[in-house]
Order: sequence, then C-alpha cells, then structure tokens
Amino acid sequence: MRDRRGFGLAETAVVIVIIGILATMAIPNFIQVKKRGMEAAVKGNAHVLQLVVEDWSTRHLGVLPDLADLDSSLFPGGVFPDNPFTGDPFLLGPAGIYTQGNLGYILVGGIYMIEGYGAAADAGPGSDGIIARLTNG
Repeated sequence: MRDRRGFGLAETAVVIVIIGILATMAIPNFIQVKKRGMEAAVKGNAHVLQLVVEDWSTRHLGVLPDLADLDSSLFPGGVFPDNPFTGDPFLLGPAGIYTQGNLGYILVGGIYMIEGYGAAADAGPGSDGIIARLTNG
C-alpha cells in the first residue's frame, strides 16, 4: 500500500465547489446589507437636516427656512454630511430631484417636507426611491 499524504484532486475539487456554492449565497446578501446600510445613512442625514431646520426655526422666532437659507454652516462641523453612495457631501435641492443619497427640501405654507433618496432613486419618479419623508405637518 502506498503512503498517502495530503488531499487528492477529487477532494480538492469538492472543497472548491463547496466554497463556490457558499460564496454565491453570501455575496448577494453582502450587497443587500451594504445597500441597506447606505440607505440607513441617508435616513440619518435626513434627520440631521430636520434638526437643522427646527433649530433654524427656533432661532428665527418660529419662521421656517427656505431652501436658500440652509447652507453647510448650519450643520454639525460646518459641512454637509457625506452622501453614502458617492462619498461626497450630499446635495440639498428641491424635493422631487431623485438622485441616490441626496436630500430634497420644500417649504409650502409653513409646512416643510424633507425627502431622502435611496438606491432606486435614479430610476425616477415611477419608482421614486424615497426612503425617508419627514415633515412638520
């Protein structure tokens, strides 16, 4: 009988196939978790914007800010938070501008609305991608 050391080709192939099967199950889950994490960051940014709006209103005797009043100096650290999808500071524009990771703000008749846009935002209004909508009304 021959002295066998190590694994043969068949055993190694079986292990590689098993690792491949596990990888095909794990990678899509990892991508979903990463996307959910980025969308959670957008929701956090929307909440920070809401706090900035409420703070501005308190400092201005209950008057709510227009979009033009909201600049980066009002945010913690004096900068806009990062867009989790791009890594750049998020863009603040009028509500209805559907771009991943950015926020929309609109003020109508004393009621504001803040929208946060997630991964599906670039698909446009049909699948609007809104993951957060905050309002005072």
